[in-house]
Amino acid sequence: MSYNQLTMVQRYQIEALIRERVSQSAIAKILGVHRSTIGREIRRNQLDSGDYIAHYAQVSARLRYQKKRKNLKMSKAHHRYILAKLKEGWSPEQIAGRMSVDGLISLSHETIYRYIYRRMREGHKELSHYLRHKHRKYKSRRGIYELRGKIPRAKPIHTRPVKVLLPL
Repeated sequence: MSYNQLTMVQRYQIEALIRERVSQSAIAKILGVHRSTIGREIRRNQLDSGDYIAHYAQVSARLRYQKKRKNLKMSKAHHRYILAKLKEGWSPEQIAGRMSVDGLISLSHETIYRYIYRRMREGHKELSHYLRHKHRKYKSRRGIYELRGKIPRAKPIHTRPVKVLLPL
């Protein structure tokens, strides 16, 4: 079963089947969805009285979706906040963690990095100076220990004089 959002018709079916006291597993089989989908739907959208009303559930689901989409957009307050904290030497991870404490809708550190890199592509190269690693590529440290135990400037054995190779 692949994931699909519940439709209004399915929500009305859930409401009717709950009133008939059909189990959540049976409702899931009737609708062709996983039983956890039904449990999550009922838990998220039931009223304080414990009743499930399809119209209320549909409106609630739509509002949750719109709020989720709305949160992805950065406001001017986000832009100012991010720039100010970068100039203070904060990392995008620290900025993301502090946003909700300071009263802003929190963003992930990946969103902040994407914002910085987009601004850099638009010509604001000074933003890279505020990043701790200055937007440098990662340099691998692999192979750094391969010289351990080796003699520097050693001659290969086949180029050594024969006297050195023969035992005394």
